[in-house]
Amino acid sequence: MDKTSVVEAGERVSFSKIRTAIPLPNLIAVQKASYEQFLQMDLLPEERKNVGLQAVFTSVFPLSDFRSSCELHFVHYELGVWECKCGKLSGLQHLRINCEHCGSRIKAAEPHELTTVCPHCGQATVNAIPRCSTCNSPVGLKVQFTEDDCRERGLTYAVPLKVRVRLVLFEEGPERKIRDIKEEDLYFGELPLMTATGTWAALTPTRSSTAASIEAGSIRATFESSSSSKLPKTGTSSPRSSR
Repeated sequence: MDKTSVVEAGERVSFSKIRTAIPLPNLIAVQKASYEQFLQMDLLPEERKNVGLQAVFTSVFPLSDFRSSCELHFVHYELGVWECKCGKLSGLQHLRINCEHCGSRIKAAEPHELTTVCPHCGQATVNAIPRCSTCNSPVGLKVQFTEDDCRERGLTYAVPLKVRVRLVLFEEGPERKIRDIKEEDLYFGELPLMTATGTWAALTPTRSSTAASIEAGSIRATFESSSSSKLPKTGTSSPRSSR
């Protein structure tokens, strides 16, 4: 009597005659890792390397005027809002723990993981992520709309980008003494995020083009109506009328 094997739910069945010698790799891991390296979103300013978005800002700044009386320097940038559920804990510094062996300040692992490996000494340490005393939740990325909400509403799954700049004012003269220093956070817009499956939940072209055409049509109609009411009526006289 032949023995039949029971296939569990969710198990992939292969009917190929040649067995695979190498397991199928994660084909979207390369593009996900590349985009994460470009953003460096979950790293502190002092932990970021001069690649990706960090290299873009460092290559452009500092900016100065034609008289060299002031300079605008790049300090750091922030991507997204990192808070606990109640908002009491804020910032990526709450996702850093101290290694039990070498004492280095390292990045914490996911909240469900018990231990993490220190990149400096290579030893495993307890993943003791600080939690809020009010809501008992760690710091995480807060987004206004989730991936599913963005797909349903036709929005872009993105996070805000804020850049801190430093304005240095100099006194007039050959010595260029510093007169004043000011720092301020500037909102640069939003950057789209890649989903877990390596796709983008972006604004659909049909919806964006329709909205743009409606807006352009309303502006054109308003401009034409206002222009026709303000401009005087002009006409050309024919030779018969001049006689």
